[in-house]
Amino acid sequence: AMTSATLVWVVDQIASGHVSTILECGSGSSTVWFALALEQRGTAGRIMSLESSAEYADQTRARLAELGLGHRAQVLTAPLIDLDLPGRATQPWFDLSVLPDDITGVDLLFVDGPVGDTSPQARYPALPVLADRLTGNALVLLDDSGRAHEKQIIEQWTAKTQGGRRYEVI
Repeated sequence: AMTSATLVWVVDQIASGHVSTILECGSGSSTVWFALALEQRGTAGRIMSLESSAEYADQTRARLAELGLGHRAQVLTAPLIDLDLPGRATQPWFDLSVLPDDITGVDLLFVDGPVGDTSPQARYPALPVLADRLTGNALVLLDDSGRAHEKQIIEQWTAKTQGGRRYEVI
């Protein structure tokens, strides 16, 4: 689970109006918190979550519905499929055919999936694959960044241009 300090920081970013369109890899309590922050802010905003587990996607959708937040968040069941990226071995990653083309202008990319034991550096594809959907000043958050594979991902993401932009650790 996301640390409370990270959650508070992200919710603050949403509340301040710096974040309106969120794309999330993995769903769960973060989806609910982000949707709640958007709702409480009272202005336009939405979250789109990719979830590889149909069961977990259903649980997140049910929780959003219970709280009346279904209009703020959409959880897409995106099974893992083989993905080929240049210079990397084939690895499982979310099936993006379920992601609508109009999901652009993303202010926050929150990467909390696929689960870490899916493959080494399971979350690496997020930035190279989704960079063209991000705004120029988008926040990219990689959960569990203290783990060895995630540290390597951050180093690789920041070492080269992604979607025509450079990213840095803040």
